[in-house]
Amino acid sequence: MSEPFISVIVPAFNEERNIERCLHALLEQDYRKDRYEVLVVDNGSRDRTRQLALELGVQVIEIPRSTVSVARNIGAQHAQGSILGFVDADCVAASNWLRVAATLVGEHPRLAGSYYHLPPDESWIAKTWSYLREASTDRFVALSGGNIVVPRGVFLGIGGFDESLATGEDAEFSRRAFDKHVPLLYAPELQVTHLGEPKTLEHFVRRETWYGLGAFGTFRQHWFDRPLLGTFAFIVGHILVFAGALFGKSSLLVIACFGILGLLVASIFHRRSTLRGVGHILRLLLLFYLFYLGRAASLFLLLRRVPYYHNMK
Repeated sequence: MSEPFISVIVPAFNEERNIERCLHALLEQDYRKDRYEVLVVDNGSRDRTRQLALELGVQVIEIPRSTVSVARNIGAQHAQGSILGFVDADCVAASNWLRVAATLVGEHPRLAGSYYHLPPDESWIAKTWSYLREASTDRFVALSGGNIVVPRGVFLGIGGFDESLATGEDAEFSRRAFDKHVPLLYAPELQVTHLGEPKTLEHFVRRETWYGLGAFGTFRQHWFDRPLLGTFAFIVGHILVFAGALFGKSSLLVIACFGILGLLVASIFHRRSTLRGVGHILRLLLLFYLFYLGRAASLFLLLRRVPYYHNMK
């Protein structure tokens, strides 16, 4: 039987730093060259992203600056394949990515994806945070936007990505698919390496601020969102800390501090099967504090309607 035709959609915004590695990996797949296409949707880039993609002979679709959901949906509209694959421009797919994708969804009405792999020289921040994913595959309910494969008919039946969301569109898309009884398959053999992981604590906070802007995309469908509820608890705890300090209420100050610490410990304990010793726990205490700090900042930005774009460069 002939291999299914696959369209790989790569949304890109100012990705001249990574786009060549991304496209080289896709163009060198161990899959028949006449059975797939690569579409770069240039989302209003101001650098050499478009030029570099054209030099590699890849079809480029130019659109005005918009959300990544718009870019992915427009790519899907131009795609010729019976299977749609989504890979972000800062991701490098394994050489067998297309072959695995065809096996996973070629004859199955489902979504498939996996968590990102990390480069071998990645920062301690990315490595510490990535361990949390390894033992959570039994709860796998959200696909990463840069590593998704789905039959075209299933994608259209779900309704594509929510174009109103600046971020968090992949989690919302996964939740909507789940609500429509579309199976979501965690497939570790579908390997993509992410080049955009945070290298510094500042970048980590900025990324979580960016991710937090999309939290309401899933919250409006699924109210019991632990990170969002934890963010509210984090904010209340700090309000009580400041109130205790301002009014000289030492008991309130102590209770609020222990409440914040309890939130951090609970966040770690919830993922206790991923822990790798005391050092890992201490690093996670710091990262979870910064995680909630970033999410609290995103809530502030949403309330103030302040535009914000996360860029790791």
